[in-house]
Amino acid sequence: MRIENLQALEKHLKEATPSQTPSQTPSQATLQTSSQTSSQTPSQSLPIYLILGKELFDCDEAIRLLLRFLLPDNAQREFALKTFEAANIEDSELMNFLYSAGSFFSNSQVIWIQQADKLKKSLQEKVEKYLSRPAKSLTLIITATGWAKNTTFYKTIDRVGAVVDFPDLKPWEKEKKLVEWVNRQAAAARKLMAYPVCQHLVKRIGLDQALLAQEFEKLFCYCGDRKEIVIADVDAICSHLSVDSIWQLGEAIFHRDAATALQAAKRMIADGQALLPLLRQIRSQFQTSFQVCTLLAQGKQNEISSEFPYMKGQILERHITQARQYGAKAFKAGLLALASAEMRIKNSAIDDEMIFEQLILQLTSSPNSPKFNN
Repeated sequence: MRIENLQALEKHLKEATPSQTPSQTPSQATLQTSSQTSSQTPSQSLPIYLILGKELFDCDEAIRLLLRFLLPDNAQREFALKTFEAANIEDSELMNFLYSAGSFFSNSQVIWIQQADKLKKSLQEKVEKYLSRPAKSLTLIITATGWAKNTTFYKTIDRVGAVVDFPDLKPWEKEKKLVEWVNRQAAAARKLMAYPVCQHLVKRIGLDQALLAQEFEKLFCYCGDRKEIVIADVDAICSHLSVDSIWQLGEAIFHRDAATALQAAKRMIADGQALLPLLRQIRSQFQTSFQVCTLLAQGKQNEISSEFPYMKGQILERHITQARQYGAKAFKAGLLALASAEMRIKNSAIDDEMIFEQLILQLTSSPNSPKFNN
């Protein structure tokens, strides 16, 4: 089964859960908090989902939809969700999890393999063999930027599971998609937002959907009980942000997407962004996300919004997902790397941009990688 957008994925999940409440659009789902999630157990699901795409926002939304469907009780996710980085998986460890599915705390389990572009051939073959008789209580999720369609691995997943393959869009296609997305968000929030106003918001913010979601939430709060959002509201509350902003750079780093992070950083520097202020802004993002990670480790998820009042709805979910995915060890190593890079820029004769590029490679690597020790 092949799926090319979030609406199709949600339709598939609803059809797999006939007892679920009346349908919601993906826009509505993204505006909900985790406390609004249904506690029902899905009636059926496929054994594997392969999520492919270069757009981090689309992939994150697909993961959120799947986890909301597969593990609707957030309290169970700590026990029922196991996450691996493809480059660091040991064959025996993964196969033990696959063939010993089942948990005292949850009827369903999910294994999520990230950055599967680095998955070893031997493991691909073992996963293919597992899929011939998969465990009923376990779902395997694999994420990657892309995968060759002519491989046995891809064909096997296409046959027994679902391939969620987000197509690469031309800039004008992406702009149209984002304008329609904003329009759906407004409708879900029961606001009247004319199509030209949606276009104005997208042109003002750029094509970064994560930033767009953040700005829309600010706009929604600013308008309050007023039913209509107009261009004057957009101009009053929404910042004029460049596509390659610090927030995009942070998103790429936390997803360990070195290529995107390097491209964003180089363009920001070419536009005149000074390195030391840029480092300090990255450090601020690391400190915030590390605090979120610490609160999660202490079982204080409900206190995150108290600590950071702007983190609500989708923004809160994104920060929680990033914190869990990046990990406490990586945040600690990243903060040390940032401090070291700042000292080298201040005191070393080495080219500043070379130091910054090395830093980006460190921050997008696993904390166990030798790059963190360079």
